[in-house]
Amino acid sequence: MLLRSGSGDDAFVLTSYAVFMVLGVAAIIIVSALVGRRLGLPPRKVAIAYAIACALGFVGGRLLHMAVNWQAYSDDLGLLWRINLGGFQIFGALALGAVGVVVVARVQHLPLWRLADAGAVGLGVGIALIKTGCFLNGCCYGRETAQPWGVTFPRGSAAWQHQVVNGVTALFGGGASHAVQPTQLFEVAAALSGAAIAALLLRGRSVVTDDGRRARRRAPAGVAFLTFLLWFSAWRLVIYSWQVRPASFSAPRWFYPAVYLLLIVVCGVLLVWRRRCAAPPAPTLAASGDAATAPPPFPGG
Repeated sequence: MLLRSGSGDDAFVLTSYAVFMVLGVAAIIIVSALVGRRLGLPPRKVAIAYAIACALGFVGGRLLHMAVNWQAYSDDLGLLWRINLGGFQIFGALALGAVGVVVVARVQHLPLWRLADAGAVGLGVGIALIKTGCFLNGCCYGRETAQPWGVTFPRGSAAWQHQVVNGVTALFGGGASHAVQPTQLFEVAAALSGAAIAALLLRGRSVVTDDGRRARRRAPAGVAFLTFLLWFSAWRLVIYSWQVRPASFSAPRWFYPAVYLLLIVVCGVLLVWRRRCAAPPAPTLAASGDAATAPPPFPGG
């Protein structure tokens, strides 16, 4: 908690999670617009698309959180309408946010796959910021570990309370929690590395044209986004086994692994399809060194 004003139910509480959630959303919109501009898309339309996606993402994230934590919501349905920046599931946000991007692409006549590519790097940066907020807030923590990279959380934190309930940590006389896996930081690393891979794919590889000039050939439209989503889903599948699920979690244990595996398979199939069927973009000629003069048109958005 960074700031608290007032007392009781009417108190205003500013948490690190809320701050980094706002920073993450801003990063998704701004970075996506900047990348979209490099890809030849109107940055204003890209920013609008991802602002709508983020707004829908809040709804999708809350709905999935309710679905997998129904025990808590069934006792108090008011939690569904609670206006705060907590109680979200990231893949619910991605699912409904994707619907928003598809609709905007249709309405604004933007190439869908290239618009998706514009958001790949921004999503990675945004997710990394949001998960940093999770770490500072003490939520989404991992299981106890004796590994040197284990982290402890202070007395009163969610990890400490969980360990007290399970008899791992003493209620009285104890200090911080026992060391746990920093699963939030693992997700930060997964998101940032996925963003870096997407950026490299968007930058393209250096080639020599028939007339001897150097140019850059980017991957077909959609490859950068699909690669990011596959990469992040694969890491989530690994990290999931290290996480502690809250007491209110009511979905079957296999639910999230099944979601991650499904995404990995779907993204893999779509990647093969995009690479085989999409016409390769024309090389971008370089004015000097590797600096591109202007982005080429992108067929088959």
